Amino acid sequence: MSDPEHLAILRQGVQAWNHWRQQAQPLVFWRPSPLYGQGPDLSGADLREADLAGINLDHTNLRGANLSEANLKGASLLLADLRNVNLQRANLCRARVTADLRSADLREALLAGADLRGSWLDASIRLEGVLLQDAEHGSARLAGLDWSQVKLAAIDWEQVTILGDEELLFAPSQPGDEPSALNKRLEEYERLWQYESAIRSYESLSQALQEQGLPAPATRFRERARLLRQHPEYRELRQHHRKERSLRAALDTAIALLRWGSLPGGLALASWGLALVLWQPWPGLVPLLLGMLVFVSSLFSQLRERKPAFPPSLVLAQVLATTGLVASIALFVLGPLLLVARKAGAAVSLLLSLFGGSLYLVSIFSLRSEQGSSIFARFSVISLLPLCILLLPGLLCIVGPPSSRPAMIFESLILLLLASSTFLIGRAQ
Repeated sequence: MSDPEHLAILRQGVQAWNHWRQQAQPLVFWRPSPLYGQGPDLSGADLREADLAGINLDHTNLRGANLSEANLKGASLLLADLRNVNLQRANLCRARVTADLRSADLREALLAGADLRGSWLDASIRLEGVLLQDAEHGSARLAGLDWSQVKLAAIDWEQVTILGDEELLFAPSQPGDEPSALNKRLEEYERLWQYESAIRSYESLSQALQEQGLPAPATRFRERARLLRQHPEYRELRQHHRKERSLRAALDTAIALLRWGSLPGGLALASWGLALVLWQPWPGLVPLLLGMLVFVSSLFSQLRERKPAFPPSLVLAQVLATTGLVASIALFVLGPLLLVARKAGAAVSLLLSLFGGSLYLVSIFSLRSEQGSSIFARFSVISLLPLCILLLPGLLCIVGPPSSRPAMIFESLILLLLASSTFLIGRAQ
């Protein structure tokens, strides 16, 4: 039953009630999440024919209350519990009824201009004779409603020519100051959201009507959705938003490549320097030292961001996997260098490359099984490592002796295969 104190305040009038709601302490949700009806308790209250226009009933528990023929025009019922409530012939015009309406009795209720977005409906709700639109208050807003269980044949859809979600799009704007550039962008996003909300509202209602054997209103609402999609303003907003999203995605990708590519990029630069040292020692020292500096600085930077980068319970298998990954990279670099320096033959270079590839695959799968074991466990980084090391055999194919080119090409193919495989596995997972 309702709380006597809350009911006594309500009987003092809407103004006293709203003042009390403003002065009351913030709601404390004792349940795991903020559910319907966690505020004042008016459950089971007899409020027939009560004048409650403009009242604030947000979060109020009205379960089982009798509000038949009550005047709730312009009331706010955000997250209110209206289960089993009697709202026959109640005036809810322009009311905000984002509430739990399961098993509610809304027969002949006035809902013109009401905001029903996000309300919870079920099969037992009574909607016979409900009025969703009139000339004075406009049409109800119905976006986000689940119509799958509602008996839509109980509603006279001939009276509904347009939904309130679309009416909001073409309502006269309020005069104001010239908006700033930031406010203008926010207004564009809001405008696009309103269009898409209206389109989804028409489409979901049309689908539900079609499934329940009401093809005429279903076709009419589907046509309204099509007209909105073809509206020049909507198409312009969509195109502008698509361009912004593409630019933002490209910028995010570039930043990610610069951030995560600094590790393998530093290794690749150091490899170039190491290769050049064999022919021209002094010029080769510059990229060698610079690459080592980039790699070490990027490594320490990312270790600081990941706190802790290595968990205290790091086991020996994780250490071996990380060491194996670094060793495989060293083998990829060492094989071509030995071949070009004529310290080993092509067969030895290829064996080192194959062994490095096997060690690489074993290491990354070991690291993948231990999430957070090291910064190399990210597939975004792992797939970049072979691609960056691929620059070394390519460079040696140009500056090295002709006899080394078949081995360099073979190693390049191995590196390409490893890079593509780790990238595809990362995408799949």
